[in-house]
Amino acid sequence: MKEWSRTERYRKIEDVFIEEYEALLHSVEKARWRQKFHVQPVSGLLNDPNGLVQKGDTYHIFFQWFPLGAVHGLKYWYHASSKDLIEFKYEGAANIPDTTWESHGAYSGSALLHEEDIQIFYTGNHRSEDWNRTPYQIRGVFNEETGVVEEKEPVIEGPHPGYTEHYRDPKVWRHEDTFYMIVGAQTTGGRGCVVLYHSKDLKEWRFHAEVKTGLADFGYMWECPDMFNLNGYDVLLFSPQGIANDTGYLNVYQSGCIVGQFDYETAVMDHDAFHLMDYGYDFYAPQTFENSSGERILIGWMGLPETGYPSDEDGWAHCLTIPRKLSIENGRLFQEPIPQLMKYRKAHDSRYKGSKIVDLPETYDLEVNVRTMDDFTLCLLDSGDEYFEITYSSSRSEIQIRRHFNHEVECRYPEYRKAALEEPVHHLRAIVDVSSIELFINHGKYVFTSRMFSEASTHDISAHNISLDDLNIYELEVE
Repeated sequence: MKEWSRTERYRKIEDVFIEEYEALLHSVEKARWRQKFHVQPVSGLLNDPNGLVQKGDTYHIFFQWFPLGAVHGLKYWYHASSKDLIEFKYEGAANIPDTTWESHGAYSGSALLHEEDIQIFYTGNHRSEDWNRTPYQIRGVFNEETGVVEEKEPVIEGPHPGYTEHYRDPKVWRHEDTFYMIVGAQTTGGRGCVVLYHSKDLKEWRFHAEVKTGLADFGYMWECPDMFNLNGYDVLLFSPQGIANDTGYLNVYQSGCIVGQFDYETAVMDHDAFHLMDYGYDFYAPQTFENSSGERILIGWMGLPETGYPSDEDGWAHCLTIPRKLSIENGRLFQEPIPQLMKYRKAHDSRYKGSKIVDLPETYDLEVNVRTMDDFTLCLLDSGDEYFEITYSSSRSEIQIRRHFNHEVECRYPEYRKAALEEPVHHLRAIVDVSSIELFINHGKYVFTSRMFSEASTHDISAHNISLDDLNIYELEVE
């Protein structure tokens, strides 16, 4: 893959010849491994989900987007809309870095529906000629008629004293009669944390405090924070960078949560242990929102920073996860595919060949009620040479996954991913798209999200210690 210069990375799409960009669009449209029902970039690179919100019967999903290649560069927000969070309409660039405050990118942020306006809050990335950064927290309004964010104004200029330029990703919500904003931050001592602001009108913001948790020296930066209440529990979601990988965290950067009770006056979070949101290879920077039914929905970036993917060669990278409905049981957060996915299921008559189910559709929804208490292995996308392996060890009370594909994702850490379980596996569900598997264990108590890039034209399922008759397979048909 070619090396990109700084000039190329910060080139605006508006300055690109139409013919050049149309050629890239055509190339990506015909590329390998394009997904069927996951949000993905029309070109270039997608990363963090941003500005998740529902207005009326329409969901608005935005995401970080560099349009010109599969690298991180000048970031825009791309907009997709949906009536059910499964079928999406790709609307186009919505947040364009067109002010001095965001001269080097419209970074991540959130949305809030207020007085019928979709208010947008995000970090403007400004760099000087000598490449010094000033982060601005910017407020704007998404104009549904023009399809772009307008009325932009910085509401917080630079970091609060005691914090570095790594000060970004505002998430805004309302609690009682006050608006709150949480921002990912790094102290001048190099410690990751989140800070809290408050406002009465969404325009004038006051620094409240650094959120106090029981996590001391837990990485050097906490990205993409989110805070919400669910079933009487307060949840702080964030993506810490810089946790030592010899502590059992196997990805380059992690995403997780703490659950407990938050005191808005003192900014103290009384919480349980930090739990990973996802144990798979490719998951980062999740964001949540509440829909009109009061359900808390999560969407994550199916990818990781500083990691190369086989699709990069074709001019595109990454996708978003399927939306997931959150719940809490006994203080633990669960994630399951949103119920709307069920209506896209189509009965599939399994065909057997020896010890395999063969000739599966390209996209499917697999459910297994696990009857055995013993060890088992399940291999998806099994073409003989390539397969995705799921192994359960009853003696270790552990589930482990491994990718065996000729086109590998960069992986600087162990080849496997694993989770220690508090109970045996009794239910397993896998959502399979062209180049991804999302695995939900025990109704979403443990989740593994992974990309995979197969050369095979057909994929089978094989199993050890699980009866193939216990596998319920549904083809997923999404336009």
